[in-house]
Amino acid sequence: MRKVKPLIIGGILAASLAAAPMLASCGGDINNDEYRDDLVVVDDGSADDGGAAAATAEKDASDQAKEAASEEAAPEEAAPEETPAQDSAEAADTPPEQRPIAENLAATVSGIISSYGANASVTYTSLSDLDDYATFAVDGSEPHVSASMIKLAIMAEVFDQVNSGYLALEDSYTVQESDIVGGTGTLQGSGPGTQLSLSDLVRHMIAESDNVATNMLIDLVGMDAVNEEAVKLGLNATSLQRYMMDTDAQAAGIENHMSSDDAAVILILIANGEFYTPELSQLATDFLSQQTDAGGIAPSLSSGETFAHKTGTLTNVRHDAGIVQGEAPYVLSVFVEGTDEGSALSLMGEVTTAIETARANGEVA
Repeated sequence: MRKVKPLIIGGILAASLAAAPMLASCGGDINNDEYRDDLVVVDDGSADDGGAAAATAEKDASDQAKEAASEEAAPEEAAPEETPAQDSAEAADTPPEQRPIAENLAATVSGIISSYGANASVTYTSLSDLDDYATFAVDGSEPHVSASMIKLAIMAEVFDQVNSGYLALEDSYTVQESDIVGGTGTLQGSGPGTQLSLSDLVRHMIAESDNVATNMLIDLVGMDAVNEEAVKLGLNATSLQRYMMDTDAQAAGIENHMSSDDAAVILILIANGEFYTPELSQLATDFLSQQTDAGGIAPSLSSGETFAHKTGTLTNVRHDAGIVQGEAPYVLSVFVEGTDEGSALSLMGEVTTAIETARANGEVA
């Protein structure tokens, strides 16, 4: 059964709220106790649930019959004071109107995923109003082979070290022969001896998904440090285990992992100016806005919206996650595995269109 989890957020979305700590602020103490009551899980019910409901109804009917018999046997006792009709009317008006809508949209997205037969996850969070039930995830906490989405976590550790004073954005680094690998990016064509600032390395890693820059940054900050920062941020499904283009590690089944929720956590921090500092948040936004891969979510966005995002691609793996910038901004993260690239891109388009339509109709913020 596909898990459909609308999430009601009072602050920042954290991955897997049922099990992960919530990040109150980047670099601060982690405590999500105040957010745990905000998680809403949609369940289609089960035989056990139905049996319990029936038993409860039968017990209620039995209790009512006993009360009626008691009243007939003791007419001299005063009738219980009636609850004012106003109270019940007020109670009927209290359920938030947006909740069923968020659930319906999540169900629509889940149906789209099922129609493709893919292993896919979607996380959506409105940035214009986080208190109206306009956030949901479909299998959002499920780990996926990350492809280049892991580069978001590497950027997080680099910026954490910049914020802590261990690194500086203007620091200069030289590309070595051993750094040259294939795959995406332009630095492999620049050759050894090329000098770049730390800021340039991060930009190449995010905007071009450059593998040379990525491996240089992993060497600089360390794999363990990246994974420790992921834990600190509450990224439960994120794990950096190999370098880019390490075919020997891939052949041995060693892969990097991330979830759509985890990507959303980082993007929400960036969008809210809480990615370590407002300045680093803006720099990250600039790099994401320079993304050279325009496939996936972007083609299905409405006119006037721009997309600051990161993509990831491997054989039968296609991910896209970013910040949709417009009058009512939001974060959308779609991870797809187990299908060809064309089908994955089509799935992303249908999911995006469903969300954009619901927003245009005022059904969700």
